[in-house]
Amino acid sequence: MKYYTGMGMKSLNYQITISTIVGVVLFLMSANFAFGQDFGLNANELNNEARELIGSGNFEEALELLDGALLLNPNHFGASFNKGWALVGLGKHEEAIVWFDKALVLNPNHVNAMNMKGNALLGLDKPEEAIVWFDKALEVNPNYFFALNNKGLALSNLGRYDEAISSYEKALEINPNYNLAQQNLELAQQNYMFDWLYLLILVPIVFGIYLIQNSRKKSRKKEKKNAEVKKQVEKKKTKKAEKKEKKKAEVEDMKVSLSPVKSDTL
Repeated sequence: MKYYTGMGMKSLNYQITISTIVGVVLFLMSANFAFGQDFGLNANELNNEARELIGSGNFEEALELLDGALLLNPNHFGASFNKGWALVGLGKHEEAIVWFDKALVLNPNHVNAMNMKGNALLGLDKPEEAIVWFDKALEVNPNYFFALNNKGLALSNLGRYDEAISSYEKALEINPNYNLAQQNLELAQQNYMFDWLYLLILVPIVFGIYLIQNSRKKSRKKEKKNAEVKKQVEKKKTKKAEKKEKKKAEVEDMKVSLSPVKSDTL
């Protein structure tokens, strides 16, 4: 039977601690290998590869690399921002906003992070909140035509086509070759004209309906008044006829009372 002294227990604890540290190191090394296939890759390299994947629409693969970059450096701005971008590409807008917020904590004046957060809010059908973030980006950089274009989209979603047109036009003044803004401008102009045509057609119809209803209302009011007048006239005629009949009856009674009484005897 073996007995362990206090010193032996301390040695055993020491061995357990060392094995735990080795395990953590091996985990980090395996994670680095899985994401980078090379122990020399760092968070910046993983982020750059992820950004290329995002550009080609491979959002899921990009997220794997970005998770690796953030494992190596949790406060990596580019990885935080690009993770939000990849999540927007996957339609996961609420999750994306979390990462854009983190990116803005790391870099509060990054106009693209503000712009992309606005895009995520647009994806959640919150155009008014989105406009707030597009305006913040434009406060930092008034010539940021991406934010001007996206603000136009938000305004169009609210039916404020005149303001949207102005925003698209500003974007095109800065970058005349921005085709997306040109397409959005033409669409907003069509919707704006459609609204005016709709009003031009609708207003006369509504006004005509109002005139007809008002005329009918006046006619009903006049008919009601005429009926009341006729009723009063009939009432007066009835009273007058009753009075005349009463007077006639009184005269007849008087004649009867004044006529001599005939005697049956001589």
